[in-house]
Amino acid sequence: MSDSISLNSLMPRSTRWPTQNGRVKEQPRNLMEGFSTILSKALSEVNNRANESDLLTQKLVTGELDSIHEVMIAAQKTEILLELTLEIRNRALQAYEKIMTMR
Repeated sequence: MSDSISLNSLMPRSTRWPTQNGRVKEQPRNLMEGFSTILSKALSEVNNRANESDLLTQKLVTGELDSIHEVMIAAQKTEILLELTLEIRNRALQAYEKIMTMR
């Protein structure tokens, strides 16, 4: 199990576009596709972490694993990721509701 989630690995490939001042600005090829890909990969990572935590818990219960510390750390990481996921969902819904009231 890795200790951190690399946000760079979740980012979509981008295309470089020159700006008026000559600097190069990176733009995702398709913003909606990029967001969808990032969201899908992030949710998949949360699911994988939850499954790993469940597996470690089962191994502890059956005696295959002796380290309760490893199980507790995995469980806490999973809990934090789930809380983050819920907060992102809540913020997205709030933004959607705000946009709908602007009409």
